[in-house]
Amino acid sequence: MVEPRKGHEEPATAAGAAGTGPAGAGTSGADVDELQPDKLTWSVRPCTMDWFKFGLVSAVILGFGFVVQLAFGDVFLAVISIAILVGSLHSYFFETSYSLSPEGIEVRGVFGTQKKPWTGFKSFSVDRAGLSLSPFARRSWLEHYRGVRLLFDRNRDEVVRYVTGKLGKEAMRGQRVASVP
Repeated sequence: MVEPRKGHEEPATAAGAAGTGPAGAGTSGADVDELQPDKLTWSVRPCTMDWFKFGLVSAVILGFGFVVQLAFGDVFLAVISIAILVGSLHSYFFETSYSLSPEGIEVRGVFGTQKKPWTGFKSFSVDRAGLSLSPFARRSWLEHYRGVRLLFDRNRDEVVRYVTGKLGKEAMRGQRVASVP
């Protein structure tokens, strides 16, 4: 869901005209009002995107619980093992909400909320499923632990355009640079 600005136009300031507006390099404040909404919000639940994969994952988890019940003869352990597996795959089974605003990003999941300002990110990469924001300018093994992953929900172009507006095209890494709008 995109929440565009309603009836609000800011005049281009000297800083915006110099290309240091909120959208980053080379855009004025007036361009930002026309091209970029104040806030971009959406939710993703990956298990509903591919029903075959959902069925397969569910069958494996239930099968594992059945094997635990057979091996130990305890239904309680089977239920606990299923709960642990579902909990470890929480980002697959449960909804995650994303919100991009001029201040930063907010990711809300079943186990909590993560908020980070745009100043905490130096680069990003895009693939077919989502966008990865990294606090490092170059690739690092730590970015999987310190970065943030945004999954798309039929809104790839909007998300990439918003993040590119905040971090600039020079912050994009990877082979898919040509596909950025």
